[in-house]
Amino acid sequence: MKKIVLFFYIKIALLIYALVGSLLFIFQDRLLFHPKAIHQDSNYQFNQPFQESVIPLDATTKFHVVHFTVPDSVKKGVVLYFHGNRKNIGHYAQFAKNFTRNHYEVWMIDYPGFGKSIGALTEENLYEGALQLYMLAKIRFKPSE
Repeated sequence: MKKIVLFFYIKIALLIYALVGSLLFIFQDRLLFHPKAIHQDSNYQFNQPFQESVIPLDATTKFHVVHFTVPDSVKKGVVLYFHGNRKNIGHYAQFAKNFTRNHYEVWMIDYPGFGKSIGALTEENLYEGALQLYMLAKIRFKPSE
C-alpha cells in the first residue's frame, strides 16, 4: 500500500515539474526580455553629441545604432556597447560618458523590438547584428596589434 501511495506522489511531483518547466520554456522571452520600443520618427535627447544610424539585416530586421562621439579630434578608439535586457538605448546612454570623457567613441545598438530597432528577436539576428556592428567599427577604427 505504501508503494502505491509513494508512486502516486512521485507521479504528481513529476507532472508538476514538467508543467512548470513547460510554462517557463513557453514564457521565457517575456521573463527575460523587457523591451521598450519607440517610434521610428522620435528623437533622442542626450546631453552629449551623438549620431544615429541603421544597420539593415534583411527586409524585416533593422538595427538602430547611436554613436556617441568624442567632442575633440583625438579619438583613442571605439567601445561597442551591448546593453542589457530591458528598455532601450535611452536607458543606457548615461553610461557612454564614462568612455567618451576618456576619448573613446561609444556605439550602442538596440536589439530587435528594443528602441527604434525592428524585426524578430532571435539568437541568429543578435549574432549577425553584433557582427555587422563590429565590421563597421573595424573599418572606421583599425584594430591595434
